[in-house]
Amino acid sequence: MQPPKTAIRRTRNIGTSNTTVRRVGVGAAVAAVILGSAAPAFAINPGGGRHRIEVEQAAGAFHATHSQTATRTAHSAADDSFLDQELYKLRMCESHDNYQDNTGNGYYGAYQFALQTWEDLGMTGRPDQATPDMQDYAAKVLHARAGWGPWPACAAKEALT
Repeated sequence: MQPPKTAIRRTRNIGTSNTTVRRVGVGAAVAAVILGSAAPAFAINPGGGRHRIEVEQAAGAFHATHSQTATRTAHSAADDSFLDQELYKLRMCESHDNYQDNTGNGYYGAYQFALQTWEDLGMTGRPDQATPDMQDYAAKVLHARAGWGPWPACAAKEALT
C-alpha cells in the first residue's frame, strides 16, 4: 500500500515576513483550489480556529506575564528609591554625607562602617577610601541582612523603619 500523495502549499503568516511550507493531503489541496479565496479559513484548514485560539491565549499569557513583571519592576524601583532616600538620611546623620569621613574613631566612610563589618561584607581596603557607589552598595547589602540594627542611634533619630 502506498502512502497518500501530498501536495506542498505555501502559506504566509499575516503580520510577519515568515513564510512556512506545509504538507497537506491531496484532498485539502483540491478543496483549497475548488473553494478558492472565497472560502473561509476553517473550510481550508479545519484546525485553524483551534490554532488561532492557542496563539491568542499564548499572547495573552505573554502580555500578562510582562505586565506583572513591569508592575514588579515599578514596585522594585519605588522600593529602591525609598531605600535610597532612607540611606541619604542615614548618611546625613552618620557623616553629614561625607564619603571620605575618617574621624579616627574606628568607623569609616559615609555610613561609618567598622573595618570588621566592611570585610564581612566582602569588601577590601577601608570604607572611606572606597567609591560612593561601593559604600552605597555595601550599606544596601548590610541593610538587607540586618535592617537598621547596625546603625541604632541614627536609625532611631531619623525614624528609619
